[in-house]
Amino acid sequence: MRLVDFLIHLLQTQAETLQRLAAFFGEEELLQLLENAGDFSTPTPSLFSLDPQWFEQPTFLAKAPERRNCYSELEGAVQEMNLPALFEFHLWAYPYYRTLIESPVDLHAKIRRNSPQAIELLVEESLSQAKNWIKNLPIAPEISIQAERAARVPWLKFRSEILKRAGKRPIASI
Repeated sequence: MRLVDFLIHLLQTQAETLQRLAAFFGEEELLQLLENAGDFSTPTPSLFSLDPQWFEQPTFLAKAPERRNCYSELEGAVQEMNLPALFEFHLWAYPYYRTLIESPVDLHAKIRRNSPQAIELLVEESLSQAKNWIKNLPIAPEISIQAERAARVPWLKFRSEILKRAGKRPIASI
C-alpha cells in the first residue's frame, strides 16, 4: 500500500466521522464545535514520527508530475465525498493528516511488507490521534461519551480494512 492510499483511507474515515458527528449534533452545532476547538483546546503532543525506513522508495524518480498526480488522487477522493465546503476545509486541516502529508516520505512510497510493525504503528497512531481529536472538541461532558462512541465506529472499520489490506488479521493484532 502506498502512503497516498493510506492517506485516502484516513481522509475517508475522518470524513465519515464528521458526517456521523453532524448527524449526532446537527451540522450547525458541529461546525461551531470545530470552529471553537482551537479556542478551548490544547493540542496533545505526539511522540509519533513517521520513520522513512518503513517505506520502499518508488522505483521511478519522483518528478513534479508524479507528485501532482498523488495530490490529484487525494483531491479527487475528497471531492467524491461530497462534503459541505466547511467540512471539507476541516477535513484537509485534520492534524494527523497534516503530519503525514508534510512528512518527507514520498507519497508514492509503499509501506514495506517486511516491516510488520510499520502498518500496525500507523494504524494505531491513527486511532490514537482520532481519539485525541474528538477529546479536543469542546463537547459538553454529559454527551461526550456518546459523541466519542459515534466517532469511534469509522476508525474501527478503518483499522480492520487497513490491516486486512496489509494481509494481517485485525482481531489478532488487538
